[in-house]
Amino acid sequence: MSHYNHLTIFEREKLFLMFNQGHSIRTIAAAVDRSPSTISRELKRNFKKGTYSPIIAQTLYSYRKQNCGRKLILSNPKVWK
Repeated sequence: MSHYNHLTIFEREKLFLMFNQGHSIRTIAAAVDRSPSTISRELKRNFKKGTYSPIIAQTLYSYRKQNCGRKLILSNPKVWK
């Protein structure tokens, strides 16, 4: 089974700089040693209001990571009706 690593803030900053300079997704991927699909998904996931911000992307990542996982049945009031 392979091991996945999340993008770091430094990789997001490099992505931001290179993307704004007009580099292709494949060039950016090679520079940060990631798959082009990883870069593409990162941009698609965190491209807000016509721009990409590494700080906002990192904040959203932290929020999503904190709120991921299975929800407790006890916290769902519909179950108890």
